[in-house]
Amino acid sequence: MIVNRRKQTATLFAVILLGYLLTTLLSTFSARTALREGLTRSELPLTGELLASTVRKRLGEAVLMARMMAGSTFLHDWVAQGEQERDRIEHYLRTLLQSEGVFTSFFISERSSTYYHPNGLERTVSPDNPENIWYYRLKESGRSHEVIVSIDEMNDNALTLFVNHAVVNGAGEFLGVAGVGLTLTAFQEMIRHHEERYGRHILFADTTGRIVLSGNGRTQPEDLEAIPALRPLLPKILAEPAFDAIVPDADSPAIYSVVKLAQIGWTVVIEQDRRSGQEQVRNTFWITLLIGLVITLLITWLAHLTIRRYQNRLEEMATIDPLTKALNRSGFRMVYERQRTASVRSGSPLTVILFDIDHFKSINDTYGHHVGDHVLSSTAWAALSRLRGSDTLCRWGGEEFLLLLPGCTLEDGIAYAEMLRRTVAEQKHGAEGAGQFHVTISAGVARMEPEEGPDDPIKRADAALYQAKRAGRDRIVPAP
Repeated sequence: MIVNRRKQTATLFAVILLGYLLTTLLSTFSARTALREGLTRSELPLTGELLASTVRKRLGEAVLMARMMAGSTFLHDWVAQGEQERDRIEHYLRTLLQSEGVFTSFFISERSSTYYHPNGLERTVSPDNPENIWYYRLKESGRSHEVIVSIDEMNDNALTLFVNHAVVNGAGEFLGVAGVGLTLTAFQEMIRHHEERYGRHILFADTTGRIVLSGNGRTQPEDLEAIPALRPLLPKILAEPAFDAIVPDADSPAIYSVVKLAQIGWTVVIEQDRRSGQEQVRNTFWITLLIGLVITLLITWLAHLTIRRYQNRLEEMATIDPLTKALNRSGFRMVYERQRTASVRSGSPLTVILFDIDHFKSINDTYGHHVGDHVLSSTAWAALSRLRGSDTLCRWGGEEFLLLLPGCTLEDGIAYAEMLRRTVAEQKHGAEGAGQFHVTISAGVARMEPEEGPDDPIKRADAALYQAKRAGRDRIVPAP
């Protein structure tokens, strides 16, 4: 199988390489028309796609960061606590500015209508303010995020590409909008590089044809309509996703390539003077082919590594609770179904322990959420450090945990739960200015019966946990 895959890969590489060689060889004997067509059909579109690909890559990174902000436990908890200690949210927003290319970050609270910014400035948003329309549009649209280009009033009115992401808690309540803004400096450097190297003129225009970005810093007209050669192409530029055109202007005949960036509503317009020397065009063509081949191979290799790394990371994020390092419910369901099926097939016992931390709400209320988080992680570690290789710990919700013990009888499960109860009770937890304290847990233990449905053992363990709570807590109760 591996040999066949290697052979297929080698064959595909050889075919592609042969195609490049034949194309390059034939281009040597092409006339000026062929060179012009090659420029129109290959080089300029490739440049546009490279520019578009770079923008899409940076945009994808920004969307991922905004999504991370929207799902941040800190942000959700901070809002739930009434948006106290404003310096905490400002510190959180400032840490995001360390990411490459991130120019600004922000959070707008739906509860207080406050626009929080890392530099300490703040203002309120209002549906009566036309500059805040985007916020209410995203709120009402039901979409998770949107990308816009706008003036950043909080940063000297700099033109900024914003990624805005709706923040929704676990109950589906809209908490506000969080996001980041990307500086356009990197894009300008990229444009300037292409202009200087290939003798091209590159413009970025918005959906109305207004020029929003260029690379050479020279005086530009305000919109595409002010460029005589582009006037007849303007309707097509605004309407079509991509095309190439030759404008036979007697004064300055030129070739244009147009690529639309649908995510932000921008259009890339690339102009090449058609009177450039054939030798220059030919050299540019060869260099572009070589660069295209190298970049294609490099991007393919990097994309493979990056996608694999991100897939592993996303799988971990989707199944692991970041605070306790235990499985979340999604990850647990997959493991539970596999273990349950194996238990039914082999007839081996399968025991579940559902336990939670007694009076956990009072710990949060008395010592703060940071101490509560420490108690959660310490309790989870007490369980994780004593698990066998086949056992599984899941954070079932809040301060509730679920243990899955394959091959474990009810009696063994009760013994393990009792050992865990003693271990947790012996742990010391500290709170600044309040000394040390201990916590206890209550647990319900249930063994899966062959005739039961998938959720029945967990339901019985939950009922036993409820009995333990009613009986005074700090105890283990087996399910009937």
